[in-house]
Amino acid sequence: MADAALLDLRDIHGIDPISWWPPAIGWWLLAGGALVLGYIAWTWWSEGRINWRSDARARLNELRRRLDDDRPEVVLAELSIVLRRAAIARFGRRQCAGLTGRRWLSFLADHDPKGFDWPGRAKAMIDAPYAPERVVIDAETVVVLIKAARHWVGGRPAHV
Repeated sequence: MADAALLDLRDIHGIDPISWWPPAIGWWLLAGGALVLGYIAWTWWSEGRINWRSDARARLNELRRRLDDDRPEVVLAELSIVLRRAAIARFGRRQCAGLTGRRWLSFLADHDPKGFDWPGRAKAMIDAPYAPERVVIDAETVVVLIKAARHWVGGRPAHV
């Protein structure tokens, strides 16, 4: 009888191996978190690289509107600041932040897609902050420089 009971026993089978697919919920959460962090990093990085153009365009449009109310000397000084910020965003601080005077205007000319003569026509931009108050800058000169700055920044120029 003991032998009959032994005959009814079945051999122990091992546990099936664990499949690698589908992954456990922890792996899904880890992959999803990595994708979300990657997307956040990409948008943060690309905003700094892309939005400088739209910001510069908006500031140039604002300067053009302000030219009707403010003195051209004030607008011209701010134009120089907008161009400097755009250049730093586009080319990096090392390449252009320390440029002044003719070297700054030559830099603008070297990187201008339309070939505007910055050293010849924008001299007022570097002289205006140091000029005496009796020196008057023509508003039309500032309009031309704003238009050239729009081309330099890139994208479609707005109506002037």
